[in-house]
Amino acid sequence: MAEKKSGIGSVIKDTLLVAGGAVAGIVGGLLFAPQSGEKTRRQIARKIEDTKDQVVELGDDMKEKAIDVSRDVKKKIESGTDYVVEKKDALVDTFSGKIGDLKKKFTGK
Repeated sequence: MAEKKSGIGSVIKDTLLVAGGAVAGIVGGLLFAPQSGEKTRRQIARKIEDTKDQVVELGDDMKEKAIDVSRDVKKKIESGTDYVVEKKDALVDTFSGKIGDLKKKFTGK
């Protein structure tokens, strides 16, 4: 069984597929509706404009979400880096003390 990919690219692709399907459904429905061509064209244009606005709004929301996730990841990386540096410094201090003790023990100085 194939693994399903996730991430922003997948979300964008899925969003565009849904939006495209919605537009196709609307256009198809309007083309088969019993009304004048001019009225149908106006409705199609209006529906396409509405769908475009929704896709743009969704894109803006996704961009904001991506920025938030990026900030969170950066904070976690910085926090993790700080933690590693603190532990490294503690280990260096500990080993420096132990090495000093051993040096005194073996050299008598």
